[in-house]
Amino acid sequence: MKIVYDSRHKAYSPSKNDLLNMRNYMNSDEKGLEDIHKSLALMNSVEFIHCREFPKSFLHGIHESDYVRWLESYCRDLKTGSEYFPTLFGREKVYDNFTPITRETFDVAWLSAQIALTGAREMIASQSDVMAFTRPGGIHAKVDSCGGKNFFNNAAIASEYILMEEAQNIAILNIGAYHSNGTQEFFYDDPEVLTLSVHCSPEKCYPWISGNEWETGEGMGRGFNHNFPLQKGSDFKDMLWALELVSSQITDYEPEYLLITLSMNIHENHPEKIFKINNEDFLKIGSTLRSMNYPKLILLEGGTEFENCDIPFSMLLKGVEET
Repeated sequence: MKIVYDSRHKAYSPSKNDLLNMRNYMNSDEKGLEDIHKSLALMNSVEFIHCREFPKSFLHGIHESDYVRWLESYCRDLKTGSEYFPTLFGREKVYDNFTPITRETFDVAWLSAQIALTGAREMIASQSDVMAFTRPGGIHAKVDSCGGKNFFNNAAIASEYILMEEAQNIAILNIGAYHSNGTQEFFYDDPEVLTLSVHCSPEKCYPWISGNEWETGEGMGRGFNHNFPLQKGSDFKDMLWALELVSSQITDYEPEYLLITLSMNIHENHPEKIFKINNEDFLKIGSTLRSMNYPKLILLEGGTEFENCDIPFSMLLKGVEET
C-alpha cells in the first residue's frame, strides 16, 4: 500500500480547544499520527511517498477566493505562538468557536490538501488503492468558511482533480463520528459525485444541523447524497449494517473512483466515547472497504487522540490489503 505522508503537519499544534480554553485541544492528534507512521514504517507492505507541490489554483477552484485570501492573510498577521478564535460570527469566515487559527494554519492546511492531491494523482496513475495522511482534516470545511477544526476540504479538492483529469463520476464516503457537512455542501446539487456519510446522529453530535437521512441532494443532485446516522453508543453490528447499505448504493452508482474520508474517532477508546468499535472491528471495516472494488483513495483525517491508535489502524490496513 502506498501512503502519502509529510512530517510538516507537526507545525500545526494549537494548545486550546475553544475561546475559553475549557479543555485541551481535541484535535492535537500529532502524536497519534506520528505513532501510526512509526508503526507502519516497520511493515514491508507499506511504501511512504512524498507530497508533491501543486498550484494554489486548486484551492481557488474549490473554495471562494475571498475565503482563501482571508485565511492566508490572517495567518500571516498572527504572532508566532498566538491563537485566534472568532468573536463576530457572520463577519468572520469561521462558523464555530473551537477552530483555532495559528500562524502555521494556512500552510499546514494547504499541505494537507496537497497530500490529498498527491494521493489522487497516485491512485489514477496506478489504478490501485492509495492512502493519504491529511492533517488537519477537511470534511467540515465549507466553500466560504472553516469550522470543525477543518480549513480546506481535502476530499472536495481531490475529487475536482480526479474529475478534471479523466473521470466521469466518483463517490465520496465518509466514515467517522461526525457528519461530513462540508463535503455534502460542495456536491449537494452535483450528479457527478455521489456523497455518502456514516456518522453519529446529529441529534447527539457535531455538526448538529446536518447529516439526517432526508438530506438527499437537490436539483440535478437529488438522490446523489445519502446519510446513514447511527445512534451514539453504536457497535460494529450497527456500523456493518450501514456499510452494507453504503456498498449497495455505490454499486448501483458504479463510480470510476472511490474516495473515503476516515476518522479514528469511531474507536471505543477515543476520548469522546461516541461509538464502540474495537481493534478487531477495524479489520472487518477494512475488509468491507476492500470489497468495494474500485480504485480507492483513503484519507485519514484525524481522530487519533488516544493511546495505541496505531493498532486499530494497522488492523484496518490489513483488512484493506488482504487478498
